[in-house]
Amino acid sequence: MQIIKYLIIALFGVYAVLAQGRNGTNATIFELLTSKNATYKTSSFINLLNSDSGYKPIIQLLSERTRNLTVFVPDDAALGKIFDDYRKYNSIHRSKTKRRYPSANWTYHNLSMLNILQYHMVNNSFLLSNLKKGNVSVVYSLLNDRRVNRLPNLSLPLLIQANTTFENANNQNWLAKNAKHLKFNVGNGVDSSIVVLKDLKAKNGYFNIINSVLIPPSKPSIVIPKVKEVSYLVPLLRKYPKLTSALNGATNDDL
Repeated sequence: MQIIKYLIIALFGVYAVLAQGRNGTNATIFELLTSKNATYKTSSFINLLNSDSGYKPIIQLLSERTRNLTVFVPDDAALGKIFDDYRKYNSIHRSKTKRRYPSANWTYHNLSMLNILQYHMVNNSFLLSNLKKGNVSVVYSLLNDRRVNRLPNLSLPLLIQANTTFENANNQNWLAKNAKHLKFNVGNGVDSSIVVLKDLKAKNGYFNIINSVLIPPSKPSIVIPKVKEVSYLVPLLRKYPKLTSALNGATNDDL
């Protein structure tokens, strides 16, 4: 009887380890989004990635155990709006496609869906609640496609804003008491999405659930004043309107 007892304990321990691998911090971002899609409301995101081989780079990225990523994942309702637009597009153009989800090369707001998803990912892992350099932080997405990114020598940025003042965000005593309760928005400097679940830990970084799809800004002149690394261009853009027009219409090959 004692042997049976020890076997049960051992088997329970093995099961616990396996369960942690699937559902705990030993699981990758992709594994957690898949196994807990009902909890995180990310089944549409997973279905989209699995619908077309063009999304394979995204799946591979989210599955790499040695990566350090921070990812902003649109929830089911957010992607549902994209899927509605996709169906309307097919109806207007009388498309005979039987695809339920847009392919990776489908164009939305002059960008491919693959580009849009890359804009939701940062090649660095960080907690939103640890962003303490003022109430607005700038991070750089994985979208550096030269056909759509017109910022010189940078990938397209994301602006993350906490729901507090600049003074509070720089007050260490205030942060010590309130940082974990902060709410965040993330966006392109013009439009933003609400972070509904933040700082979800995985083996290869952190992910956050957001309530809308992030669309990269179409005009560099909108983003440049908000990004310190290229803010030196602001006086020139104000002084020479034609330079602004040229920059907004240029590609990286023109710069």
